[in-house]
Amino acid sequence: MLVRNASGKNIDDFANERFFKFLGMSCSTFHPERLAKNEIVPTEFDDWRGRLVQGEVHDESSYVLNKKFILGISGLFSTVPDLLNFLEMVINKGELHGRKYFSPKIIGAMSSNKLSSINESGGLGWELNQPRFMGNHSATTFGKTGFTGCLVLCDIKKGIGMAMLSNTIYPRRKPDATAINEVRRDIANILFG
Repeated sequence: MLVRNASGKNIDDFANERFFKFLGMSCSTFHPERLAKNEIVPTEFDDWRGRLVQGEVHDESSYVLNKKFILGISGLFSTVPDLLNFLEMVINKGELHGRKYFSPKIIGAMSSNKLSSINESGGLGWELNQPRFMGNHSATTFGKTGFTGCLVLCDIKKGIGMAMLSNTIYPRRKPDATAINEVRRDIANILFG
């Protein structure tokens, strides 16, 4: 809603016009219905919907609310190369191929804790200091997970970004994220160590 109020555009149109198009993120969309279903892995057999979820927003609340407008809190479909393009821009202080996307101040807000007053860790749009999935180097790393098992991590100082697209809830969701967090943490320790 912030993007819509500031720009007059919904987040899906805004993201496509400002980021996806210029960053070469040709496979990134909030509209998976525009993609070939055989290019999207199934998410899970969902009891609530009574069927296999594939090529649609998985989060139940977003699924219902997206019929009115795209929220942007879930439902971004992408590929590792597209996400790495975005991370390369972030690592390059908000710039890529001579085009500026974010100011250094915004990049700083992404990677610095804005929630310390409530004893939490979070930057502008990103999680911070989460060793459960970021590993031993989480103090300098920021990232975001997805419910199905996806992970995006970035360390600007080291110049390293990673994207992992996985699905740990197929065919049925697990009781918690312990197993996938172990995998995420181990990979982060290898890459950022």
